[in-house]
Amino acid sequence: MRVNCGNSNQVNLQFSPLQV
Repeated sequence: MRVNCGNSNQVNLQFSPLQV
């Protein structure tokens, strides 16, 4: 699990179903 400021939006979409 790594979050980049540039890809924050893309990473959020991928990890959204996992975190929620």
